[in-house]
Amino acid sequence: MRSFVSLRGRTCRVALFLALLTLAGVGWSQAVALRTLPRAYVELTQEAVTLQSPTRTLAYQYGVGWSDGRGDAPPEVTDDGAVQVSSSIVEALGLPSLREVRSGRDGDTTRLVLELDGLARGDVPTLDGTQSLTASNALRLVLPAIALPTDGNLLRGDAVRVDVAWTADESRTEVRIEGDGVDVRAFSLDAPVRLVLDLTPHIDEPERVATPDASPLPGPAVGASATRLAPGVHYRTFDVTTPRGDSRVHVTDLDPTQVRFELALATNGGETVHAMAGDAIAAINAGYFDPSTFTPIGLRTLEGVLVTSPSRNRAVVGFTPMGTVVARAGASVELRIDQASPIPFELEGQGPLSWSTLPGTTVGGRRVGVLEVDASGIVLRNGVGPALVPEGGLAIAYDPSLRSLALVNPGQRVTLSSRLAPPLLAQSAWAVEAGPLLVQDGVMAFTPELEGFARGVRILDQPTQQAGLGVMPDGRVLFVVADAMIAEELARLFLDLGVDRALRLDSGSSATLVADGRTVNRVVSRRVESAILAFPTTLAESER
Repeated sequence: MRSFVSLRGRTCRVALFLALLTLAGVGWSQAVALRTLPRAYVELTQEAVTLQSPTRTLAYQYGVGWSDGRGDAPPEVTDDGAVQVSSSIVEALGLPSLREVRSGRDGDTTRLVLELDGLARGDVPTLDGTQSLTASNALRLVLPAIALPTDGNLLRGDAVRVDVAWTADESRTEVRIEGDGVDVRAFSLDAPVRLVLDLTPHIDEPERVATPDASPLPGPAVGASATRLAPGVHYRTFDVTTPRGDSRVHVTDLDPTQVRFELALATNGGETVHAMAGDAIAAINAGYFDPSTFTPIGLRTLEGVLVTSPSRNRAVVGFTPMGTVVARAGASVELRIDQASPIPFELEGQGPLSWSTLPGTTVGGRRVGVLEVDASGIVLRNGVGPALVPEGGLAIAYDPSLRSLALVNPGQRVTLSSRLAPPLLAQSAWAVEAGPLLVQDGVMAFTPELEGFARGVRILDQPTQQAGLGVMPDGRVLFVVADAMIAEELARLFLDLGVDRALRLDSGSSATLVADGRTVNRVVSRRVESAILAFPTTLAESER
């Protein structure tokens, strides 16, 4: 189900992106930047938007600006008359609002903390004891009318199907929590005022099937048995000791002779890994993306077609008929303008250009030139980015110092050809860039500086959920998520598992592993741009 914000019927569903902070382990925090005002405080005319709270009135007159001369952006009025303003406007009006959302995990429990401005603790509803959610038994908590987030993403926990929705009218805001197989505890805290929701799923231990092909996997958990999910597919979980304590690790082992791999993209607003998985036997989050636009960062190959270019010499995983490739990717590119001689480029490290053929996604930035090219190769526009990829065409971002491209005029014809390195990547039906590379030829290959990653940043050097993919010497593929590790510890884990090669996938709140239809490593999942899926194959398919 896609996320949405709808104030027709005055319902607002929001996903609260989980960027992982610490409870007893790891978690996330996100401030709410843009808010939708309760309608009781809004008056709309053709000339102005007037906002009136019990303590202050602010008006925005079209063509003139704010009545008090402030430089804030104008209010946004949706098709159904909802008014959205910046946080500073809400603060100036003195309206109660949702200020920040935080989350963390403590064992199997996910805690959501909703920090509320302008309310007393007595305004916040609580529960006596715990309520168990089922498909027919939702939890409803009523607050006074508050300014609500406008983020168009739905908070959902795939393992237990948790929906959090806000229903607002002139006098109240209702928080509705729907799910199946989860216990909810709701209580309030003071200084600042917070509504706290503890979500604990009903977890059934997976059956351990003692079959000949369910033998223990190699690695640090000696004697741990694996659960057989399908022919050639096994799942297991175990703990690994780190300098900060134990980290739970989830591993899905996939035999490529009995599964096929695909890459799923959700560039239009993102989607959870569970939703993208569909009927896949296993799925894991994949590459990096811009969280505000869900535009992919780096190489993507779909059904044998390279749709976005590699970047920064970063590691790529590609699925070919000969096996799974894991390597740092580059490309040799030739651009031809009209009938002139081709202009060669080598994309290694931070290259001079990049491109995408994914329609509706964004390419480039304010300091980058962008050629927008239609399906026939004709330049529609050449200017500063960002720019959207035209339907059926492509957009090429380039360093403005490249005069040969900066001087291209609309109406000229541009053609682009590329050759990937290493060559085996060009034979990938599906491929995605992530990184950094962790293991190559059975030895440690963790050198993030070679791929444009900075040392000391959270995603590499602070404990968080780490996701990765490894390939065993016999070709088996491992999907791995660790609950609390740094990236270098993930590399050592893959070495302990005996892989020949491995790369790190997107991590933190994106790290999600789905096995046999169940999200095994988290209760609440954020939306991501891409996921790697594994589907069981029939005998006929495997013999092709």
